[in-house]
Amino acid sequence: MNRLEGKVAIVTGAGRVGNIGLAIIKAFLREGCRGVVATDMRTDQFDVIRSALSDEFEGDRFRLDQHDVTDEGDWARVVDSTVEAFGGIDVLVNNAGISVHGGIESTKASDLRRVMAVNHDSLLFGIQACLPALLESHKRFPGGGSIINEVLSPGRGL
Repeated sequence: MNRLEGKVAIVTGAGRVGNIGLAIIKAFLREGCRGVVATDMRTDQFDVIRSALSDEFEGDRFRLDQHDVTDEGDWARVVDSTVEAFGGIDVLVNNAGISVHGGIESTKASDLRRVMAVNHDSLLFGIQACLPALLESHKRFPGGGSIINEVLSPGRGL
């Protein structure tokens, strides 16, 4: 169907085999994205993901990048490298998220602050960093510039 023909996307939280991020990347590439940058803080499964994507898609259509979504400077780096590699950004998928395991009685305030930073603060940082490129997307694609936010709850028991 190629609904994303020629578009470029950033998908956060896409570094784990079996998670929704990888499914999003594959769907976007199948729908015609010319570039997808998949980011995650953890990189231990990047080789497996790269291999799985290479079996189905051309390697120059996707990139994997270590990325701390709670760091505004790291957002600027990812946005700059995406624009440099693919010429713009048309879709931002804020998919990164973590949770606290255990109940309220064992949850530390520092754990909750980290969850809030990853699951909520990162949405603001990502939107702010990508907004100029997303607004430019309107010039290339009528109605272009999409943001998809997946917000996770702080964790079980909270």
